[in-house]
Amino acid sequence: MKCLRFLALSTLFAITCTQVFGMDDRPEREDNQSDHDDERDTQTRRIAADASSAAPQPQTPFNGWQLRDFRTLRHLKKPPRPGTSTVSYQDIQDPVEAPFLSVSFAGRCDLTPAMLATLPPTIQSLNLNKSNVDDACLAAAIQACPNLQTLDLSWCSDLTNPQITCPNLQTLDLSWCEDLANPVITCPNLQTLNLSGCQQITNDTIQAITVACPNLQTLNLSKCSGLTDVAIQHIVTHCPNLQTLDLSWCSDLTDAAIQHIVTHCPNLQKLDLSGCWRITNAAIQNIVMGFPKIDIVDKNSEFDES
Repeated sequence: MKCLRFLALSTLFAITCTQVFGMDDRPEREDNQSDHDDERDTQTRRIAADASSAAPQPQTPFNGWQLRDFRTLRHLKKPPRPGTSTVSYQDIQDPVEAPFLSVSFAGRCDLTPAMLATLPPTIQSLNLNKSNVDDACLAAAIQACPNLQTLDLSWCSDLTNPQITCPNLQTLDLSWCEDLANPVITCPNLQTLNLSGCQQITNDTIQAITVACPNLQTLNLSKCSGLTDVAIQHIVTHCPNLQTLDLSWCSDLTDAAIQHIVTHCPNLQKLDLSGCWRITNAAIQNIVMGFPKIDIVDKNSEFDES
């Protein structure tokens, strides 16, 4: 009898423990299982994200000019907000209010007309130095940036016959564009033009440029070996405000070019005649007498003395 009573009490105790402890332990097991599921989902998402970032991203134009687009820019400059000295990421992310003034694609080899056609119209200075820009790319950039004031195209070997029509452009650098032959430059407010090293430039090209750009004040024609005295005549006739003229290593120039300069360039302040072997010392003295304050760079006499 005692055994039966003990067995009944043991059974009742076991049932009670199961109900009490079993019910309390079930949520804990469920919570642990949920934690394991969350951790497994997190790992799965992390692996998918890593795979997505490792995959090559398709190249797209600068749609919207948001932050992800500006990772492709080498240089970006705009007036800082009041009280600050640097550009914040918030400024860059706001394509409407951010008045980007200066952008550089120097050295880029992946430029296309579609990319440059989406440049912000507020840009005033554009640097395409040593890039793969060609005539079509340049046309797209100029059309997208009507407010350009400074344009650097130096060492752009793919340019041949570009059309550059910029009413606000003041400074243009086309130096060492070796295949540049007949550029059409129509910039009535252009003040500084650098064509140094462009050996295919002809007298006719210079005539067309000076007629379309009568306000030139600084002109660099260094190493433009195809020019003759005729080109100098066109320059001094159409650009009366010329102040700086670099004719170094234009070896076909003679004393006749100097006579044109003396007659038509009353505002000339600096003249470089280095390497112009056919120009005599008498012609240079004539310039000195006509322009007492002119700064003449003439290394010919130094070579003669050595």
